[in-house]
Amino acid sequence: MHWHAYHWAGTGTDRANEAERRTSSPDFATSPLPPMRTGDWLAKPASRIAASFDQVDAATAWLAAEYDKIRSALLLPERIPPEDRLEHARDLLSRGVDVQ
Repeated sequence: MHWHAYHWAGTGTDRANEAERRTSSPDFATSPLPPMRTGDWLAKPASRIAASFDQVDAATAWLAAEYDKIRSALLLPERIPPEDRLEHARDLLSRGVDVQ
C-alpha cells in the first residue's frame, strides 16, 4: 500500500465554492480548492500530489510537519492534542482510511 499527500491551505469562505469542489464540475481539475470528498483528490492532476509514501510513519511525519507550519495561524484553539491526532492518523492510514 502507498499514500499520496496533498496540500491545501485556505479559508472556510474559499471552501464555500462547492461547484469547483465537485468532480462533475468542468473547473474541478484546475481549481486550487480541495475536493468535497477526500478520495476525490485522486481525480485531480498528479501535479497536485505534494508527496507519496510507502510507510505510515513517513506519511504521518509529513502530516505533522505540514500541520506545524500552519498551527500558529489557527483561529480557534485545538480541541484535540496534536499527538492524539497523529496517533489516530497513524491508526487510520495503516487500515487504508483517508485522513486530513
